[in-house]
Amino acid sequence: MIDCKKAAYIIDTKAYKPTSFIKKLGLKFHLVICPHCAKYEKDSKAVDHIVRYVSQHAAALSEAEKKEMIRKLQAKLSN
Repeated sequence: MIDCKKAAYIIDTKAYKPTSFIKKLGLKFHLVICPHCAKYEKDSKAVDHIVRYVSQHAAALSEAEKKEMIRKLQAKLSN
């Protein structure tokens, strides 16, 4: 069984580098029993999605759209 620190590391890195089947399996088991890490993974996915979107569309966004994205991100992270 992996601990929360290892789970957070896997969550943070799995989107950017290959993760072994064993590590993915250990993470899945950990997320089943740890609601804090499960929420961390959900939040991490939301942040990754927003960062990718902004990096692709930042030049085309108006100030109002940028502020709206920040508001949505803050609302999502507070849940």
